Amino acid sequence: MRTPGESSHEEECLLLNASEHDLLPGVLYDWRTDLELEGKLSRLPLLADALLGLVDQGVVEARRFSPELVVAGTFEVLSREDLAEALADPATWQYTARGWTHRDEGVCIVRTAQAARPPIGTADAL
Repeated sequence: MRTPGESSHEEECLLLNASEHDLLPGVLYDWRTDLELEGKLSRLPLLADALLGLVDQGVVEARRFSPELVVAGTFEVLSREDLAEALADPATWQYTARGWTHRDEGVCIVRTAQAARPPIGTADAL
C-alpha cells in the first residue's frame, strides 16, 4: 500500500469512506464536492478504477447489503468480477428509497484487516 501523500484523491476518498463502512452513494457524495451529480457520474470510471485497485491490493472489501441480510446479521462479499459489474451500473452509486432512509441496502466498502497492518520491512511491523 502507498504511504500517505502517494495516494490519489480518489484513493484517499475511498479509504476514508471505507474506514466509515460507507455505502457507495455516500462515497460518491463525498468525492469531487466541486461537481454536481452529472459531473460526478460522467467521471465515475475514475473512481471505480481506484476502488478496484484498492480491492486488488487487499486493503478494501466491498460488501452488498439487503434488508434480509441485515436482519440475518450477515452480508455478501463481492468478488472482484461482481464488483466490477456493479460499479459499471450508475444505480449502484445512488441510494434506493429504502437505502436512503435505513442505510441497509446497497454496496458498502470497508477497510480490511490487511489495511491496518504496517508495511512489511518497517520497524512497526516487527
